[in-house]
Amino acid sequence: MKKFLIRIAAFGVFCLALVAAVSISIDPYSVFHPFAIRDNGIEADKNYIKMKYILSEPEKFDAFIFGSSRVGAIFPEKLHSVHCYNMTYSMGLPKDHLRNITTMVDNGLIPKRIYIGVDSLSYTMDPAVHKNFLYQYSYEMARDDALHFWRSFFDASMAFDSLFTSRGHEKEADFVSDFYDYGCWKTGYRKPENLDYLKDGAFIGTDDFKEDVLGDMAQIVEICRKNRIELVVFTNPMHHLTFDASVEDAGWYDFVTGLAQVTDFVNFAGLNAITTDDYNYNDTSHYIAGVGDRMIRRLEGEQDTQ
Repeated sequence: MKKFLIRIAAFGVFCLALVAAVSISIDPYSVFHPFAIRDNGIEADKNYIKMKYILSEPEKFDAFIFGSSRVGAIFPEKLHSVHCYNMTYSMGLPKDHLRNITTMVDNGLIPKRIYIGVDSLSYTMDPAVHKNFLYQYSYEMARDDALHFWRSFFDASMAFDSLFTSRGHEKEADFVSDFYDYGCWKTGYRKPENLDYLKDGAFIGTDDFKEDVLGDMAQIVEICRKNRIELVVFTNPMHHLTFDASVEDAGWYDFVTGLAQVTDFVNFAGLNAITTDDYNYNDTSHYIAGVGDRMIRRLEGEQDTQ
């Protein structure tokens, strides 16, 4: 009986080791290789990887851009006054930025400047939604709930399934270097080839107005004040369909009125020549890099000649 139990235990250890080996070697979300991400056609867990990276290189950047995937069209190397990195991650919310900024400061990483882009998603999405998507798991989850975080990625079946997604994926030559040098990708200048996405309509959050977001922003303002970090908040130039829906159905003016009581901000949202031109958007959620360049010129105090 004792030998049998030993064999069973050994077999169990072997199975666990096999699951671990498969999960780590395939690593579809790059969490096991945060300093050597893979261009595999699967969205990496950017929040976790970027935080690991910048905390390991605390002197490399003196400014950071925070926001959802929408700010991915802002190329930080064009901000001449700072050496900036774009922390853009999927569905990034002020609560996430607060946690990341707190972690940075607690680890002695005090940047010169922080940019934060907000829009209607910022206050109509519940941060708890991140627990439903592996690519949205945060750095702080790995620290505070390590068992849940790592157990989710030690999944051999999930790793094997990812190979079907990766198969046939066309890799981009500068994907990895762009990720670590800038935090975003240079493909964002492409204008859409067609506008079929318009039939899908606006893209706003799925929940009611969450007033906690104003408290999160107030805490960020206070952290920046205490640590003498210049904070630049701006609203993203939402596509006209999304902006209209935000005004009509998502309390946009309530949000910006409340935000104005917390901090100054640069307002790029509204109906104007940029937001009403469909070719400035890859879809009704994301603007292209040409728009990001124009935003940078304004943020840098330069005249927009376009």
